[in-house]
Amino acid sequence: MPRPLLSLLVSLAATAVGLPLLWLGSALALDGVDLDDESSTAGLIGPALLALLGAVLLGAAGYAIRWSALGPIAVGGLLVAVSAVALAWAPSGASTPPLWQLVFALDAPAHALSTGLAMTLACGVTLLVGVALLVGGLVRLRPGEPRMPWRLLAIGGGLVATVATVWGLVTGVGVYTGYVVLREAYPPAVWQLAALAAALGVALVPLRASATGAWIAGVLVTGLGLLLIAPLPEILAALPGELALSVLTLGPTGFLAAVGLALLGLAAGSGSSRNSGRMVGELRRGSSS
Repeated sequence: MPRPLLSLLVSLAATAVGLPLLWLGSALALDGVDLDDESSTAGLIGPALLALLGAVLLGAAGYAIRWSALGPIAVGGLLVAVSAVALAWAPSGASTPPLWQLVFALDAPAHALSTGLAMTLACGVTLLVGVALLVGGLVRLRPGEPRMPWRLLAIGGGLVATVATVWGLVTGVGVYTGYVVLREAYPPAVWQLAALAAALGVALVPLRASATGAWIAGVLVTGLGLLLIAPLPEILAALPGELALSVLTLGPTGFLAAVGLALLGLAAGSGSSRNSGRMVGELRRGSSS
């Protein structure tokens, strides 16, 4: 099978299965949240693990860059386009945009899927995953040599990508509240979310020559997501309301882990692709000599 086709099939299949699992697990996790019940977080483990399974598959979509950049570019571009439409046209007022009509139409036959889909769109999960896959694929079209300047840029980019991801998802919780809960026409946080998604994309440019930044951001974001998978109610009760809401939304739902694992998939796939390229080059040089 041609490598570009294999990359495309893996990315599409992993995303087609991973996203619904993330939607379902995140919605069920939030349905089980009760800040007044100290045992409530124990019931989050099952739904959170389901969401994490979906996040792992999104990581596989990023790993498909090992064979070709086509898969991540195609899936990333699709996710960015859908997210842009969802965030640009709010589900408020007398008329609901067609995309949001489709989301809300799922509520009757599949409430959990509808809720999870609305959250991933409004919270910026699909946007951030899409930006990571799209930029990661584009910069790998013309890979560079992993020299010291690129490695230093990659380290800085990894830290910027970590901040942009976490800050973007926290901002996305406010967008979700404004769009879906309060039905505001256009929450100001949308612009901030878009700017942070752009910052994530810029921070991943050094992936062209070094996967260090993607490794750093992927490990930090995924690690934070795993730590918050079942936050202690005592800690949540001590946090300000908005911060507690953000922790509950980003931990058990697997949203942090979804972006983090997509970054880890890109990092692992880029490293494997680079090593394979070196081996092929050495074999060719050996055969010519």
